[in-house]
Amino acid sequence: MELPLDLPRPRLGPPAHPPSLARLQAHIQRIGIGGHFRDTPRERRERALALYYCQGLLFPGERKSMQPSAARVPEAKYEAIQNFITNSPWPWRESQSHLIDEMKEKASGPRGLLVIDDVPFPKQVVKSPGVSKQYSGVRGSVDNCQAVVDCAYILPRGTVNRESVGWCFAMDLYLPKSWAQDPARCEEAGIPVPVAFREKWRIGLEQVDRARQHGLPHRATLADCGYGDAGELRGALRARGEPYVMEVTASEVRVVPFTAPILRPEDILGHSSGSHATRPRLMPGTPTVSPKALAENATDWVTIRWAEGTKGPLEGEFTRRKVRVCRGDKVPTDEMGWLLLEKTPDGPRSWICWGLNSLRLEELAQMAHRRFLIERFHEEAKMELGMDHFEGRRWRGLNHHLTLVLITHTFLVLEQLASQEEGEAEGEDRAPLPTLAEMRRQVVIEVALALVARVALDPTKRERVAWGMAVARYWAGAG
Repeated sequence: MELPLDLPRPRLGPPAHPPSLARLQAHIQRIGIGGHFRDTPRERRERALALYYCQGLLFPGERKSMQPSAARVPEAKYEAIQNFITNSPWPWRESQSHLIDEMKEKASGPRGLLVIDDVPFPKQVVKSPGVSKQYSGVRGSVDNCQAVVDCAYILPRGTVNRESVGWCFAMDLYLPKSWAQDPARCEEAGIPVPVAFREKWRIGLEQVDRARQHGLPHRATLADCGYGDAGELRGALRARGEPYVMEVTASEVRVVPFTAPILRPEDILGHSSGSHATRPRLMPGTPTVSPKALAENATDWVTIRWAEGTKGPLEGEFTRRKVRVCRGDKVPTDEMGWLLLEKTPDGPRSWICWGLNSLRLEELAQMAHRRFLIERFHEEAKMELGMDHFEGRRWRGLNHHLTLVLITHTFLVLEQLASQEEGEAEGEDRAPLPTLAEMRRQVVIEVALALVARVALDPTKRERVAWGMAVARYWAGAG
């Protein structure tokens, strides 16, 4: 729909609350762009450019890359935005770390969960950093894309899915071996060399470590089988004392009952010789089984409702077994815990739950299905903020773009919580949590009106400001 650009200037009274623009500016300043709590002219200029870029991500438009985003903000100049995103050396990883500290105080709690995942960005330009033929969940096939490993924080609240709060605090580009082993290609894309290849699970583990170093409270770490199948990741989490609920491929993992007798290395050495007798072994005749086989023989399924969705209750049939995970058919590991099983039309699903022995079956099922909330973040960040719209070919530019998307997204999450608290203060017993799309719409209206009120118009900006007015009036009138 085309928006009219000849609407009269609205009559603006004093706002009832500080405008969203000021709150966004304060959020950026608390997190820090170009340094935390520094106030030199350079840092002030970089924070102003960050504010313009975040506004461009918030405002409606088909593309959220640098040029169209800058065009939506009357005060922004494309050349300055491009240099700020592509070339400016501000420390994006430091900003992501400060984001954890900011959100820890306002949107976390002891029931929180960490979720490791990755998100593909389909790309045709092979010179963009990290682009290679790899599996893209967006297209359901192998194609040219970038893969970004991310870690989100989920704060469950009640049984209604939309009431849960989720925000992402870390995004790191995965570099396939074809990139890591090609220093010239990396240098062309601005990637610091030398580059050590890191599997996705190692990147996710580093992100969990970041959360732990900043004291982000949580009960466990979750992941799908793309990460759960990596025994090295599960072992590293156990070494850290980090509880987890990791989905594993039901036909691949081998387990025995946790009470199955184990031969210790010294017992084995007493009966045989050789270098192979240095690890524990199962007693002869002890069979290992897969989660799939356990599910096929199970008769004690329990129907559990794990949440209330937008279209009704979400429920399934679950059971569990106390198991020890094995490496192959003979070598038992120290990984003992609940094996959670779910019956589905496509075959059984399975999760290894470690460090959570005291939880009931219902609690484990609910926790396992909280993982999908990181997919909600991916959808919101793409649809509302153009997370996958970056068109630059430089590693630094991509990381700057993703960091500003995280800052903008967490700002909207805080606006969601503030709006709910305001509704409850006005007498609603349990005010609903607005969706992120609803919150962005409200913010855009406030920001557009604020722009009209405060921008000194000049001939080159009049059309953009009129457009902002039209958007605000159109959306306000639409309800």
